[in-house]
Parts: sequence; structure tokens; C-alpha cells
Amino acid sequence: MKDESRELIEQYKDMYQKLNEQSIFSLRTYGREIGVAQPTLKKKEELIIHIIKIMNGLEAPAKQSNKGAHPKSQKVVWEKEDKSIKPVADDEGDKMVDLKITQNELVTLAELVYLGSILMEGSEKDETILRSNELCNKIFCKYYQIIKGNELKENISENDIAAVHDRLFDRVGWLIDKYEWDSTVDRISQIYANKEVQIKNYDVQQYALNKEAENRCRELLKKGGAASITVVIENNNSIVLHLKA
Repeated sequence: MKDESRELIEQYKDMYQKLNEQSIFSLRTYGREIGVAQPTLKKKEELIIHIIKIMNGLEAPAKQSNKGAHPKSQKVVWEKEDKSIKPVADDEGDKMVDLKITQNELVTLAELVYLGSILMEGSEKDETILRSNELCNKIFCKYYQIIKGNELKENISENDIAAVHDRLFDRVGWLIDKYEWDSTVDRISQIYANKEVQIKNYDVQQYALNKEAENRCRELLKKGGAASITVVIENNNSIVLHLKA
């Protein structure tokens, strides 16, 4: 960690603590809103540092780009003001929107929708999830038309949906595997680091040692892969992970 970052964390301990409690996804969204340049390319620590600098006038916000989609905001606990995006009014939300895309673009859209549906599989089936599933099926119907060369149907059978899922998994399954493995590596590394070095009162030196332990564990996992992990269930039903260097 650079000396400048250590000093910044020490100076803004409370702000750092609030931000560090947030998920990387919330921080990316908030960072984009206040002017952090390319927040999706930054690691959590780097992202927090830029947010602190911008919020305290130590860094000028980057110019907002009009390209790309504007993500739905997730509220961050530490905010000077509520910047959340307001939902579309009910009387406007059902208006039809024409979207002209090529068949190749539709294939890419179907792949992205499929990836999103995988992330939502473990969620409770609330109204938002059910609406999302309906939209997913509409896109999958159109995708089915392309791969089968048939006229568009209002609805397709469960077997047809399953066939679409299988085809999409063949195309993007490696991304799901990579995401799940990267998430596992990050979580195990964080747990290991917090066991090795407990940070008290956000001491800068303890924080640096904690991050060193986290990075050391992450490198071992990336080098050895899943084969380097051995899971042992103890007599008291606790789970112990052994890492092979």
C-alpha cells in the first residue's frame, strides 16, 4: 500500500469504514455517480481511495460519459445526498419502446440475459424477480426463433426454454465458472486474512498486514486452483479448509 493511501485511510477512518462495509457492486455504482473514472476496472481498495478523494475535494471528478447503459443505483450508506435513480412512473412504465438490433446483437443480449438469470436463481421469487423472468423468456423466445429459423411464438415450451438454456450455457458457461471461482478465491482470502490479522480501530499497519495475508492466500489459490483446497469436516461439525502451497 502506498504511503499516500495509508495517510488517507488514517485521516478519514470513519468514512473509510463506512465505504469498506459496502459491496464492490455498490461502490462501483456510487463511484460512477460521483465521477470516479472507470470504476469497474478498479479493485475495491483503489475504488474506496478515489471515492474518499472526490468526496473531500482532493481529486476532481472525471467527466461523465454518455456512452453505455446507466446502471440502477444501489444506495451506499455513506452519502452526502441521495443520488439514487428514481423509478419510471407507473403511467409511463408500460409504454412500448422500439429497439432495432441485429441478429448477432440479439445473440449477445440473450447471453447477457442468461448470465443475469443465473445470478438471480438463488434469490427469493419476489415480484421483481418474476417480472425479470417474464422478460427473460421474451428474449429467449426471439433467440429461439433465430436458432430454429421458425416464426416467433408468443410462448415456447419448457423443453424449448431448456434447450435455449443449454445452448447459452455452452457459449458462456466458462464465464459463470470464472465468476464463481474468482468470488470463492476473494471470499476465502478475506476470511483467511481476517483470521491471521484482526484489524482493530482501523490501524494502518494492521490493515497493511491484513492485505498482505489476503494477497498471499489469493496467489496460492490462483496458482494451485481448486485442487489446492481440501475440505475437512471436524467432529464438532465445523468446516476447515486446508490450502496446499
